[in-house]
Amino acid sequence: MKEWVVAYNTQDQIRAEMVKDLLLQKGIAAVVVNKMSSPYQMFGEYEVKVNVDQILKAKGYIEHVDFE
Repeated sequence: MKEWVVAYNTQDQIRAEMVKDLLLQKGIAAVVVNKMSSPYQMFGEYEVKVNVDQILKAKGYIEHVDFE
């Protein structure tokens, strides 16, 4: 079983899903982990995780994401 590591984190669920979708399109397995600690979604963050052996490739793609 491979180790999953955080490639991206944000408080915006939509951005996390966008990053995950980008990575999936590039052939990188990715998941979004909800680390929000409140039912009101005020504290915490969303983490996009990838396999440790794909972290450098994933961060390279994430670097070029323009959310605007």
